Amino acid sequence: MCTLSLISLAVLMPQSFIELDEPAFEAPLSSSNLVAANDLIPDAWGPLIRLRATDGWFSVPVHATLMPDGRVHFIGYERPIEDPSVASDQRKATFIIDPIPLGSPAPNDHVVTSLTPPLDANALFLPPYFIDDTLFCAGNTLTADGQVFTAGGTRGVIDITTGDTFALGMPYATRFDGTNWTRVPNDMVGIGAAGLNGRWYTTPTRLPDGRILVTSGYDVVIPTPSLNLSAEIYDPQTDSFALFSSLTDAPLEIFNGDYTHAFVLPEPIGTFDLVMFGHVGTPVLASTEGASTWAPLAIPRPGTLPGQTPNNGTSSALLPIRVEDGEWGYSNGAVMMTSGQPGTSHMQNVDVFDTQTLSWMKRVDLGVKRHHPSTVLLPDGRVLIVAGHNSTDIPDLRRNAYFDPRNPRRPKLGSSYSDEVRGYHNVAVLLPDGRVLVGGGRDLVTATGPAEKSNMRYYSPSYMFDPNRPRIKSAPEVLRVGKIFNLHTNKSVSEFVLVALGSMTHSVDMNQRHVQLDKQLSFKLPNGYAHVVAAPANPRIAPPGFYMLFALDNRRVPSKAVIVQLK
Repeated sequence: MCTLSLISLAVLMPQSFIELDEPAFEAPLSSSNLVAANDLIPDAWGPLIRLRATDGWFSVPVHATLMPDGRVHFIGYERPIEDPSVASDQRKATFIIDPIPLGSPAPNDHVVTSLTPPLDANALFLPPYFIDDTLFCAGNTLTADGQVFTAGGTRGVIDITTGDTFALGMPYATRFDGTNWTRVPNDMVGIGAAGLNGRWYTTPTRLPDGRILVTSGYDVVIPTPSLNLSAEIYDPQTDSFALFSSLTDAPLEIFNGDYTHAFVLPEPIGTFDLVMFGHVGTPVLASTEGASTWAPLAIPRPGTLPGQTPNNGTSSALLPIRVEDGEWGYSNGAVMMTSGQPGTSHMQNVDVFDTQTLSWMKRVDLGVKRHHPSTVLLPDGRVLIVAGHNSTDIPDLRRNAYFDPRNPRRPKLGSSYSDEVRGYHNVAVLLPDGRVLVGGGRDLVTATGPAEKSNMRYYSPSYMFDPNRPRIKSAPEVLRVGKIFNLHTNKSVSEFVLVALGSMTHSVDMNQRHVQLDKQLSFKLPNGYAHVVAAPANPRIAPPGFYMLFALDNRRVPSKAVIVQLK
Protein backbone atom coordinates (compact mmCIF):
# COMPACT_ATOMS: atom_id res chain seq x y z
CA MET A 1 0.00 0.00 0.00
CA CYS A 2 1.00 3.63 -0.41
CA THR A 3 2.31 5.34 2.67
CA LEU A 4 -0.44 7.77 3.60
CA SER A 5 0.98 10.92 5.14
CA LEU A 6 -1.66 13.23 3.59
CA ILE A 7 1.39 14.70 1.82
CA SER A 8 0.82 18.17 3.16
CA LEU A 9 -2.02 16.42 4.49
CA ALA A 10 1.27 1.33 -52.88
CA VAL A 11 1.65 3.90 -51.71
CA LEU A 12 0.46 7.43 -51.21
CA MET A 13 3.16 9.46 -49.52
CA PRO A 14 1.95 10.78 -46.17
CA GLN A 15 1.27 14.51 -46.02
CA SER A 16 3.75 15.14 -43.19
CA PHE A 17 7.01 13.43 -42.39
CA ILE A 18 9.45 13.61 -39.52
CA GLU A 19 12.88 14.29 -40.99
CA LEU A 20 15.67 12.93 -38.81
CA ASP A 21 19.34 13.82 -38.49
CA GLU A 22 21.83 11.64 -40.35
CA PRO A 23 25.06 11.34 -38.35
CA ALA A 24 27.67 9.04 -39.81
CA PHE A 25 27.17 6.62 -36.92
CA GLU A 26 26.21 6.58 -33.28
CA ALA A 27 29.26 6.28 -31.06
CA PRO A 28 29.09 3.36 -28.65
CA LEU A 29 28.61 4.15 -24.98
CA SER A 30 31.46 3.83 -22.56
CA SER A 31 30.97 1.45 -19.67
CA SER A 32 33.53 1.45 -16.89
CA ASN A 33 31.73 -1.40 -15.12
CA LEU A 34 31.11 -3.47 -18.24
CA VAL A 35 32.04 -7.15 -17.78
CA ALA A 36 32.13 -9.48 -20.74
CA ALA A 37 31.81 -12.87 -19.11
CA ASN A 38 30.13 -16.13 -19.98
CA ASP A 39 26.35 -15.81 -19.95
CA LEU A 40 26.16 -12.20 -18.78
CA ILE A 41 24.79 -9.55 -21.11
CA PRO A 42 26.75 -6.31 -21.58
CA ASP A 43 24.88 -3.34 -20.19
CA ALA A 44 25.55 -0.16 -18.22
CA TRP A 45 24.01 2.00 -15.52
CA GLY A 46 24.47 5.72 -15.92
CA PRO A 47 25.43 8.04 -13.04
CA LEU A 48 23.00 8.71 -10.22
CA ILE A 49 20.94 11.86 -10.88
CA ARG A 50 19.05 13.59 -8.11
CA LEU A 51 15.67 15.08 -8.96
CA ARG A 52 15.15 18.51 -7.39
CA ALA A 53 12.56 21.26 -7.49
CA THR A 54 13.64 24.86 -8.16
CA ASP A 55 13.57 25.64 -4.43
CA GLY A 56 15.97 22.78 -3.70
CA TRP A 57 13.48 20.21 -2.37
CA PHE A 58 14.06 16.63 -3.50
CA SER A 59 11.48 15.23 -5.93
CA VAL A 60 10.40 11.59 -5.61
CA PRO A 61 8.98 9.76 -8.68
CA VAL A 62 6.22 7.21 -8.02
CA HIS A 63 4.25 7.43 -11.31
CA ALA A 64 6.05 7.96 -14.66
CA THR A 65 4.68 8.51 -18.17
CA LEU A 66 6.58 9.09 -21.42
CA MET A 67 4.73 11.86 -23.25
CA PRO A 68 4.44 12.20 -27.05
CA ASP A 69 6.88 15.13 -27.04
CA GLY A 70 9.57 12.97 -25.40
CA ARG A 71 9.34 14.50 -21.93
CA VAL A 72 8.67 12.31 -18.90
CA HIS A 73 5.78 13.17 -16.56
CA PHE A 74 5.97 12.18 -12.89
CA ILE A 75 3.57 12.05 -9.97
CA GLY A 76 5.00 11.67 -6.49
CA TYR A 77 6.01 13.91 -3.62
CA GLU A 78 8.86 16.14 -2.45
CA ARG A 79 10.85 16.50 0.78
CA PRO A 80 13.41 19.06 1.96
CA ILE A 81 16.23 16.56 2.55
CA GLU A 82 17.79 13.89 0.37
CA ASP A 83 18.34 11.11 2.91
CA PRO A 84 15.16 9.02 2.80
CA SER A 85 15.89 7.34 6.11
CA VAL A 86 15.28 10.54 8.06
CA ALA A 87 11.70 11.53 8.86
CA SER A 88 10.93 14.90 7.26
CA ASP A 89 8.20 17.09 5.93
CA GLN A 90 6.59 16.10 2.66
CA ARG A 91 4.56 17.86 0.06
CA LYS A 92 2.67 16.40 -2.87
CA ALA A 93 4.21 17.01 -6.26
CA THR A 94 3.86 16.44 -9.98
CA PHE A 95 6.68 17.36 -12.31
CA ILE A 96 8.25 16.92 -15.75
CA ILE A 97 11.79 16.43 -17.03
CA ASP A 98 13.42 16.54 -20.43
CA PRO A 99 15.61 13.42 -20.56
CA ILE A 100 19.33 14.14 -20.89
CA PRO A 101 20.24 13.47 -24.56
CA LEU A 102 22.19 10.32 -25.28
CA GLY A 103 25.92 11.05 -25.08
CA SER A 104 25.53 14.24 -23.05
CA PRO A 105 27.10 14.43 -19.59
CA ALA A 106 24.68 13.67 -16.80
CA PRO A 107 24.33 16.37 -14.12
CA ASN A 108 24.38 15.58 -10.42
CA ASP A 109 21.01 17.31 -10.09
CA HIS A 110 18.19 17.40 -12.60
CA VAL A 111 15.99 20.45 -11.89
CA VAL A 112 12.41 19.46 -12.63
CA THR A 113 9.54 21.55 -13.96
CA SER A 114 6.86 21.52 -11.29
CA LEU A 115 3.19 21.27 -12.26
CA THR A 116 -0.07 22.07 -10.49
CA PRO A 117 -2.79 19.46 -11.06
CA PRO A 118 -6.46 20.45 -10.73
CA LEU A 119 -7.56 19.01 -7.40
CA ASP A 120 -10.94 19.43 -5.74
CA ALA A 121 -9.42 19.62 -2.28
CA ASN A 122 -6.03 21.22 -1.86
CA ALA A 123 -5.44 21.60 1.89
CA LEU A 124 -9.10 22.51 2.20
CA PHE A 125 -10.56 23.24 5.67
CA LEU A 126 -14.28 22.59 6.01
CA PRO A 127 -14.80 22.55 9.80
CA PRO A 128 -14.27 20.18 11.42
CA TYR A 129 -12.56 18.45 8.52
CA PHE A 130 -9.21 19.07 6.86
CA ILE A 131 -9.32 17.53 3.36
CA ASP A 132 -6.45 17.07 0.95
CA ASP A 133 -6.36 15.30 -2.42
CA THR A 134 -3.29 13.90 -4.17
CA LEU A 135 -2.78 11.92 -7.37
CA PHE A 136 -0.39 9.61 -5.51
CA CYS A 137 -1.87 6.09 -5.96
CA ALA A 138 -4.07 7.07 -8.90
CA GLY A 139 -4.10 5.01 -12.08
CA ASN A 140 -2.41 6.55 -15.11
CA THR A 141 -2.23 6.02 -18.85
CA LEU A 142 -2.27 8.04 -22.08
CA THR A 143 -5.40 8.85 -24.04
CA ALA A 144 -5.59 8.22 -27.77
CA ASP A 145 -4.72 11.87 -28.39
CA GLY A 146 -1.66 11.69 -26.13
CA GLN A 147 -2.86 13.27 -22.90
CA VAL A 148 -1.78 11.93 -19.52
CA PHE A 149 -4.96 10.55 -17.94
CA THR A 150 -5.29 9.84 -14.23
CA ALA A 151 -8.25 8.16 -12.53
CA GLY A 152 -8.74 8.32 -8.79
CA GLY A 153 -6.04 8.93 -6.20
CA THR A 154 -5.86 9.53 -2.46
CA ARG A 155 -8.20 11.79 -0.48
CA GLY A 156 -7.00 12.35 3.08
CA VAL A 157 -9.47 13.56 5.70
CA ILE A 158 -8.72 14.58 9.29
CA ASP A 159 -11.38 15.40 11.85
CA ILE A 160 -9.75 18.29 13.69
CA THR A 161 -11.95 17.85 16.76
CA THR A 162 -11.25 14.16 17.30
CA GLY A 163 -7.98 13.61 15.45
CA ASP A 164 -9.55 10.74 13.49
CA THR A 165 -7.86 10.15 10.14
CA PHE A 166 -9.50 8.76 7.03
CA ALA A 167 -8.12 7.86 3.61
CA LEU A 168 -10.55 7.55 0.73
CA GLY A 169 -10.31 6.95 -2.99
CA MET A 170 -10.68 10.11 -5.08
CA PRO A 171 -13.88 10.20 -7.17
CA TYR A 172 -12.64 12.03 -10.27
CA ALA A 173 -10.14 11.99 -13.13
CA THR A 174 -7.76 14.49 -14.76
CA ARG A 175 -6.17 15.08 -18.18
CA PHE A 176 -2.85 16.78 -18.95
CA ASP A 177 -2.12 17.72 -22.57
CA GLY A 178 1.48 18.82 -22.01
CA THR A 179 0.52 22.42 -21.27
CA ASN A 180 -2.88 22.54 -19.61
CA TRP A 181 -4.10 20.26 -16.85
CA THR A 182 -7.86 19.93 -16.44
CA ARG A 183 -10.18 18.06 -14.17
CA VAL A 184 -12.61 15.79 -16.03
CA PRO A 185 -15.87 17.67 -15.31
CA ASN A 186 -17.96 14.59 -14.54
CA ASP A 187 -17.16 12.36 -11.56
CA MET A 188 -16.72 8.63 -11.78
CA VAL A 189 -19.92 6.64 -11.33
CA GLY A 190 -18.88 3.21 -10.04
CA ILE A 191 -19.92 2.72 -6.42
CA GLY A 192 -17.83 0.67 -3.99
CA ALA A 193 -18.75 -1.42 -0.99
CA ALA A 194 -18.78 1.62 1.33
CA GLY A 195 -21.22 3.43 -0.96
CA LEU A 196 -18.64 5.87 -2.35
CA ASN A 197 -17.59 6.46 -5.95
CA GLY A 198 -13.90 6.94 -5.22
CA ARG A 199 -11.00 4.76 -6.39
CA TRP A 200 -7.55 4.22 -4.90
CA TYR A 201 -5.24 1.93 -6.94
CA THR A 202 -7.26 2.28 -10.13
CA THR A 203 -6.51 0.45 -13.39
CA PRO A 204 -7.24 2.41 -16.60
CA THR A 205 -7.13 0.32 -19.80
CA ARG A 206 -7.15 1.86 -23.28
CA LEU A 207 -9.83 0.28 -25.47
CA PRO A 208 -9.73 -0.12 -29.27
CA ASP A 209 -12.32 2.64 -29.78
CA GLY A 210 -10.35 5.23 -27.80
CA ARG A 211 -12.40 4.92 -24.61
CA ILE A 212 -10.78 3.90 -21.32
CA LEU A 213 -11.99 1.11 -19.06
CA VAL A 214 -11.59 2.01 -15.36
CA THR A 215 -11.44 -0.99 -13.05
CA SER A 216 -11.09 -1.94 -9.40
CA GLY A 217 -9.48 -0.14 -6.47
CA TYR A 218 -10.70 0.88 -3.02
CA ASP A 219 -13.35 3.46 -2.17
CA VAL A 220 -12.17 3.53 1.48
CA VAL A 221 -8.61 2.76 2.56
CA ILE A 222 -8.46 3.85 6.23
CA PRO A 223 -9.75 2.96 8.77
CA THR A 224 -11.34 -0.14 7.19
CA PRO A 225 -10.45 -1.02 3.59
CA SER A 226 -13.47 -1.30 1.28
CA LEU A 227 -13.28 -2.61 -2.29
CA ASN A 228 -14.68 -0.87 -5.32
CA LEU A 229 -15.18 -3.82 -7.66
CA SER A 230 -17.39 -1.87 -10.04
CA ALA A 231 -16.09 -1.04 -13.51
CA GLU A 232 -16.85 1.93 -15.73
CA ILE A 233 -15.83 3.38 -19.08
CA TYR A 234 -14.54 6.89 -19.66
CA ASP A 235 -15.43 8.47 -23.01
CA PRO A 236 -13.02 11.29 -24.00
CA GLN A 237 -15.57 12.60 -26.51
CA THR A 238 -18.12 13.37 -23.80
CA ASP A 239 -15.68 13.74 -20.89
CA SER A 240 -17.91 11.47 -18.84
CA PHE A 241 -18.13 8.01 -17.29
CA ALA A 242 -20.71 5.27 -17.87
CA LEU A 243 -21.17 2.24 -15.64
CA PHE A 244 -19.87 -0.95 -17.23
CA SER A 245 -20.38 -3.38 -14.36
CA SER A 246 -21.78 -2.83 -10.87
CA LEU A 247 -20.09 -3.79 -7.62
CA THR A 248 -22.15 -6.98 -7.33
CA ASP A 249 -21.65 -8.04 -10.95
CA ALA A 250 -17.86 -7.99 -11.14
CA PRO A 251 -16.05 -11.14 -9.90
CA LEU A 252 -13.78 -10.87 -6.89
CA GLU A 253 -11.03 -12.53 -8.94
CA ILE A 254 -10.30 -9.24 -10.76
CA PHE A 255 -9.32 -7.45 -7.56
CA ASN A 256 -5.65 -6.82 -6.85
CA GLY A 257 -4.33 -4.82 -3.92
CA ASP A 258 -1.48 -3.71 -6.22
CA TYR A 259 -3.68 -2.74 -9.21
CA THR A 260 -5.60 -5.12 -11.44
CA HIS A 261 -3.63 -6.33 -14.48
CA ALA A 262 -5.83 -5.80 -17.56
CA PHE A 263 -5.06 -6.37 -21.25
CA VAL A 264 -6.92 -5.84 -24.51
CA LEU A 265 -6.66 -9.05 -26.53
CA PRO A 266 -5.37 -8.71 -30.12
CA GLU A 267 -7.93 -11.36 -31.12
CA PRO A 268 -11.16 -11.89 -29.17
CA ILE A 269 -11.99 -15.20 -27.54
CA GLY A 270 -15.60 -15.59 -28.58
CA THR A 271 -17.25 -12.46 -27.27
CA PHE A 272 -14.43 -11.71 -24.81
CA ASP A 273 -11.95 -9.01 -25.73
CA LEU A 274 -10.00 -8.51 -22.50
CA VAL A 275 -8.19 -10.62 -19.94
CA MET A 276 -7.60 -9.53 -16.33
CA PHE A 277 -5.67 -10.87 -13.36
CA GLY A 278 -6.23 -10.04 -9.71
CA HIS A 279 -3.97 -10.97 -6.82
CA VAL A 280 -5.26 -14.55 -6.71
CA GLY A 281 -3.58 -15.00 -10.10
CA THR A 282 -6.45 -16.64 -12.00
CA PRO A 283 -7.37 -15.18 -15.40
CA VAL A 284 -10.72 -13.51 -15.92
CA LEU A 285 -12.07 -12.93 -19.43
CA ALA A 286 -14.13 -9.79 -19.96
CA SER A 287 -16.29 -8.50 -22.78
CA THR A 288 -16.94 -4.86 -23.56
CA GLU A 289 -19.14 -5.74 -26.53
CA GLY A 290 -20.81 -9.15 -26.18
CA ALA A 291 -23.60 -10.35 -23.94
CA SER A 292 -21.28 -12.03 -21.43
CA THR A 293 -19.38 -9.50 -19.32
CA TRP A 294 -17.19 -11.67 -17.10
CA ALA A 295 -15.84 -15.23 -17.22
CA PRO A 296 -13.50 -16.19 -14.36
CA LEU A 297 -11.36 -19.19 -15.28
CA ALA A 298 -10.45 -21.72 -12.61
CA ILE A 299 -6.89 -21.94 -13.90
CA PRO A 300 -4.61 -20.79 -11.07
CA ARG A 301 -1.11 -19.57 -11.70
CA PRO A 302 1.29 -22.53 -11.52
CA GLY A 303 2.57 -23.36 -8.05
CA THR A 304 -0.30 -21.64 -6.24
CA LEU A 305 -1.15 -23.18 -2.88
CA PRO A 306 -4.39 -22.64 -0.91
CA GLY A 307 -4.57 -19.22 0.72
CA GLN A 308 -1.85 -17.67 -1.42
CA THR A 309 -2.23 -14.47 -3.46
CA PRO A 310 0.56 -15.07 -5.97
CA ASN A 311 0.09 -11.81 -7.89
CA ASN A 312 0.83 -9.64 -4.88
CA GLY A 313 3.86 -7.65 -6.01
CA THR A 314 3.75 -9.04 -9.55
CA SER A 315 4.73 -7.10 -12.67
CA SER A 316 3.20 -8.10 -15.99
CA ALA A 317 3.41 -7.54 -19.73
CA LEU A 318 1.56 -8.58 -22.85
CA LEU A 319 4.22 -10.43 -24.85
CA PRO A 320 5.15 -9.03 -28.28
CA ILE A 321 2.44 -9.42 -30.93
CA ARG A 322 3.80 -10.97 -34.11
CA VAL A 323 2.50 -10.82 -37.69
CA GLU A 324 2.81 -14.60 -37.82
CA ASP A 325 0.82 -15.71 -34.80
CA GLY A 326 2.70 -18.35 -32.81
CA GLU A 327 6.04 -17.60 -34.48
CA TRP A 328 7.80 -17.34 -31.12
CA GLY A 329 6.15 -20.33 -29.46
CA TYR A 330 3.20 -18.59 -27.83
CA SER A 331 -0.07 -17.19 -29.15
CA ASN A 332 -0.65 -13.50 -29.68
CA GLY A 333 -2.30 -12.23 -26.52
CA ALA A 334 -0.12 -14.24 -24.13
CA VAL A 335 0.52 -12.47 -20.82
CA MET A 336 3.70 -12.71 -18.78
CA MET A 337 3.57 -12.56 -14.96
CA THR A 338 6.89 -11.86 -13.21
CA SER A 339 7.56 -12.51 -9.51
CA GLY A 340 4.92 -12.23 -6.83
CA GLN A 341 3.98 -12.81 -3.22
CA PRO A 342 6.86 -13.14 -0.71
CA GLY A 343 7.21 -16.62 0.70
CA THR A 344 5.83 -18.28 -2.43
CA SER A 345 7.51 -19.89 -5.44
CA HIS A 346 6.14 -17.08 -7.62
CA MET A 347 8.71 -14.66 -6.26
CA GLN A 348 11.39 -16.41 -8.33
CA ASN A 349 9.41 -17.36 -11.42
CA VAL A 350 7.99 -16.07 -14.67
CA ASP A 351 4.64 -17.55 -15.69
CA VAL A 352 3.06 -17.02 -19.12
CA PHE A 353 -0.66 -17.48 -19.73
CA ASP A 354 -1.58 -18.27 -23.35
CA THR A 355 -4.99 -16.71 -23.94
CA GLN A 356 -5.76 -18.77 -27.05
CA THR A 357 -5.04 -22.18 -25.53
CA LEU A 358 -6.30 -20.98 -22.11
CA SER A 359 -3.35 -22.60 -20.39
CA TRP A 360 -0.20 -21.68 -18.51
CA MET A 361 3.08 -22.39 -20.25
CA LYS A 362 6.12 -23.99 -18.61
CA ARG A 363 7.47 -21.97 -15.69
CA VAL A 364 10.72 -20.06 -16.10
CA ASP A 365 13.05 -19.76 -13.11
CA LEU A 366 14.35 -16.20 -12.59
CA GLY A 367 17.20 -17.42 -10.42
CA VAL A 368 16.62 -14.42 -8.12
CA LYS A 369 13.74 -13.77 -5.74
CA ARG A 370 12.19 -10.38 -6.43
CA HIS A 371 9.16 -8.52 -5.12
CA HIS A 372 7.73 -5.54 -7.04
CA PRO A 373 10.11 -5.67 -10.00
CA SER A 374 9.19 -3.72 -13.12
CA THR A 375 8.93 -5.25 -16.58
CA VAL A 376 9.70 -3.18 -19.67
CA LEU A 377 9.16 -4.33 -23.26
CA LEU A 378 12.35 -3.60 -25.19
CA PRO A 379 12.30 -2.81 -28.92
CA ASP A 380 14.15 -6.03 -29.78
CA GLY A 381 11.31 -8.11 -28.28
CA ARG A 382 12.98 -9.04 -25.02
CA VAL A 383 11.41 -8.14 -21.69
CA LEU A 384 13.64 -6.30 -19.25
CA ILE A 385 13.07 -7.24 -15.60
CA VAL A 386 14.39 -4.33 -13.57
CA ALA A 387 14.67 -3.55 -9.86
CA GLY A 388 12.50 -5.10 -7.14
CA HIS A 389 13.45 -5.92 -3.57
CA ASN A 390 14.00 -8.80 -1.20
CA SER A 391 14.63 -9.16 2.51
CA THR A 392 18.39 -9.17 1.93
CA ASP A 393 20.68 -7.39 -0.52
CA ILE A 394 21.40 -10.29 -2.87
CA PRO A 395 23.91 -8.86 -5.39
CA ASP A 396 22.03 -10.25 -8.39
CA LEU A 397 18.95 -8.33 -7.22
CA ARG A 398 20.78 -5.20 -8.40
CA ARG A 399 21.33 -6.64 -11.87
CA ASN A 400 18.65 -6.45 -14.54
CA ALA A 401 17.38 -9.66 -16.13
CA TYR A 402 16.47 -10.22 -19.78
CA PHE A 403 13.57 -12.57 -20.54
CA ASP A 404 13.59 -13.59 -24.21
CA PRO A 405 10.16 -14.96 -25.23
CA ARG A 406 11.76 -16.63 -28.26
CA ASN A 407 13.89 -18.75 -25.95
CA PRO A 408 12.09 -18.91 -22.59
CA ARG A 409 14.70 -20.43 -20.35
CA ARG A 410 16.22 -18.81 -17.27
CA PRO A 411 16.58 -15.07 -18.07
CA LYS A 412 20.12 -13.87 -18.59
CA LEU A 413 21.46 -11.20 -16.26
CA GLY A 414 23.10 -7.94 -17.18
CA SER A 415 26.79 -7.70 -16.39
CA SER A 416 26.65 -4.49 -14.36
CA TYR A 417 25.25 -3.78 -10.91
CA SER A 418 23.23 -0.80 -9.81
CA ASP A 419 24.59 0.82 -6.67
CA GLU A 420 21.17 0.80 -5.00
CA VAL A 421 18.16 -1.43 -4.55
CA ARG A 422 14.95 0.01 -6.00
CA GLY A 423 12.03 -1.79 -4.44
CA TYR A 424 8.41 -0.82 -3.92
CA HIS A 425 7.31 2.25 -5.95
CA ASN A 426 10.15 2.01 -8.48
CA VAL A 427 9.36 3.19 -12.01
CA ALA A 428 10.93 2.25 -15.35
CA VAL A 429 10.05 3.54 -18.82
CA LEU A 430 11.63 2.95 -22.22
CA LEU A 431 12.93 6.10 -23.95
CA PRO A 432 12.93 6.67 -27.73
CA ASP A 433 16.73 6.38 -27.93
CA GLY A 434 16.53 2.85 -26.46
CA ARG A 435 17.63 3.60 -22.90
CA VAL A 436 15.41 2.90 -19.91
CA LEU A 437 14.79 5.54 -17.25
CA VAL A 438 14.75 3.87 -13.82
CA GLY A 439 13.92 5.82 -10.67
CA GLY A 440 12.40 5.99 -7.21
CA GLY A 441 11.73 2.87 -5.18
CA ARG A 442 12.27 1.91 -1.55
CA ASP A 443 14.93 -0.33 -0.08
CA LEU A 444 14.81 -3.97 1.01
CA VAL A 445 11.97 -4.06 3.52
CA THR A 446 9.09 -1.83 2.53
CA ALA A 447 6.99 -1.91 5.69
CA THR A 448 9.66 -0.44 7.97
CA GLY A 449 12.37 0.58 5.52
CA PRO A 450 13.42 4.00 4.22
CA ALA A 451 11.16 6.08 2.05
CA GLU A 452 11.33 6.27 -1.73
CA LYS A 453 14.50 7.54 -3.42
CA SER A 454 14.53 11.01 -4.95
CA ASN A 455 16.80 10.04 -7.82
CA MET A 456 17.05 8.13 -11.09
CA ARG A 457 19.50 6.58 -13.52
CA TYR A 458 19.56 5.97 -17.25
CA TYR A 459 20.07 2.30 -18.01
CA SER A 460 21.60 1.15 -21.30
CA PRO A 461 20.54 -2.33 -22.49
CA SER A 462 22.99 -4.43 -24.45
CA TYR A 463 22.01 -3.12 -27.89
CA MET A 464 23.11 0.40 -26.93
CA PHE A 465 26.75 -0.67 -27.37
CA ASP A 466 26.39 -1.50 -31.06
CA PRO A 467 28.25 1.13 -33.16
CA ASN A 468 26.16 0.47 -36.26
CA ARG A 469 22.55 0.68 -35.17
CA PRO A 470 20.08 1.18 -38.03
CA ARG A 471 18.61 4.63 -38.46
CA ILE A 472 15.15 5.74 -39.58
CA LYS A 473 15.74 8.68 -41.93
CA SER A 474 12.08 9.63 -42.48
CA ALA A 475 8.74 8.39 -41.23
CA PRO A 476 5.13 9.58 -41.22
CA GLU A 477 3.86 11.45 -38.19
CA VAL A 478 0.50 9.66 -38.35
CA LEU A 479 -0.27 6.01 -39.15
CA ARG A 480 -3.76 4.83 -40.04
CA VAL A 481 -5.06 1.48 -38.86
CA GLY A 482 -5.08 -1.00 -41.76
CA LYS A 483 -3.27 1.38 -44.15
CA ILE A 484 0.17 1.13 -45.73
CA PHE A 485 2.86 3.76 -45.42
CA ASN A 486 6.46 4.45 -46.46
CA LEU A 487 9.64 4.46 -44.41
CA HIS A 488 13.22 5.34 -45.28
CA THR A 489 16.22 3.82 -43.46
CA ASN A 490 19.97 4.17 -43.86
CA LYS A 491 20.51 0.41 -44.23
CA SER A 492 18.69 -2.83 -44.79
CA VAL A 493 16.44 -3.78 -41.86
CA SER A 494 14.55 -6.95 -40.98
CA GLU A 495 11.42 -5.53 -39.36
CA PHE A 496 9.64 -2.57 -37.82
CA VAL A 497 7.84 -2.56 -34.47
CA LEU A 498 5.58 -0.24 -32.54
CA VAL A 499 6.11 0.08 -28.79
CA ALA A 500 3.49 1.97 -26.76
CA LEU A 501 4.72 4.92 -24.70
CA GLY A 502 5.25 3.74 -21.14
CA SER A 503 3.02 4.80 -18.25
CA MET A 504 3.96 3.02 -15.03
CA THR A 505 3.23 3.09 -11.33
CA HIS A 506 3.77 0.51 -8.58
CA SER A 507 5.73 -1.62 -11.10
CA VAL A 508 2.66 -1.96 -13.33
CA ASP A 509 2.49 -0.40 -16.80
CA MET A 510 -1.17 -0.79 -17.57
CA ASN A 511 -0.96 -0.46 -21.35
CA GLN A 512 2.43 -1.76 -22.52
CA ARG A 513 2.34 -3.08 -26.07
CA HIS A 514 4.91 -4.31 -28.62
CA VAL A 515 3.56 -4.90 -32.15
CA GLN A 516 5.47 -6.16 -35.17
CA LEU A 517 4.45 -4.43 -38.40
CA ASP A 518 3.99 -6.16 -41.75
CA LYS A 519 6.94 -5.10 -43.94
CA GLN A 520 5.54 -5.70 -47.41
CA LEU A 521 8.28 -4.39 -49.70
CA SER A 522 11.84 -3.03 -49.46
CA PHE A 523 14.14 -1.72 -52.14
CA LYS A 524 17.56 -0.09 -52.24
CA LEU A 525 18.02 3.59 -53.02
CA PRO A 526 21.21 5.58 -53.58
CA ASN A 527 20.94 6.97 -50.03
CA GLY A 528 19.51 4.02 -48.15
CA TYR A 529 16.46 1.78 -48.32
CA ALA A 530 12.77 2.49 -48.88
CA HIS A 531 10.10 0.29 -47.31
CA VAL A 532 6.38 -0.24 -47.75
CA VAL A 533 4.88 -1.17 -44.38
CA ALA A 534 1.35 -1.92 -43.21
CA ALA A 535 -0.02 -0.46 -39.99
CA PRO A 536 -1.82 -2.90 -37.63
CA ALA A 537 -4.88 -4.37 -39.32
CA ASN A 538 -7.30 -3.47 -36.53
CA PRO A 539 -7.28 -1.39 -33.31
CA ARG A 540 -7.45 -4.48 -31.10
CA ILE A 541 -3.88 -5.26 -32.12
CA ALA A 542 -2.76 -1.73 -31.25
CA PRO A 543 -5.32 0.61 -29.68
CA PRO A 544 -5.19 4.17 -31.06
CA GLY A 545 -2.58 6.41 -29.49
CA PHE A 546 1.11 7.28 -29.58
CA TYR A 547 3.83 4.69 -30.15
CA MET A 548 7.57 4.54 -30.64
CA LEU A 549 8.41 3.22 -34.11
CA PHE A 550 11.68 1.25 -34.18
CA ALA A 551 13.58 -0.40 -37.05
CA LEU A 552 15.47 -3.65 -36.31
CA ASP A 553 18.37 -4.99 -38.35
CA ASN A 554 18.96 -8.68 -38.98
CA ARG A 555 20.73 -8.98 -35.60
CA ARG A 556 17.65 -7.46 -33.92
CA VAL A 557 19.59 -4.30 -33.03
CA PRO A 558 17.08 -1.44 -32.88
CA SER A 559 17.29 2.08 -34.21
CA LYS A 560 16.36 5.12 -32.24
CA ALA A 561 12.59 5.52 -32.37
CA VAL A 562 10.33 7.98 -34.08
CA ILE A 563 7.21 8.79 -32.04
CA VAL A 564 4.12 8.39 -34.24
CA GLN A 565 0.39 8.56 -33.68
CA LEU A 566 -1.78 5.62 -34.66
CA LYS A 567 -5.33 6.58 -35.64
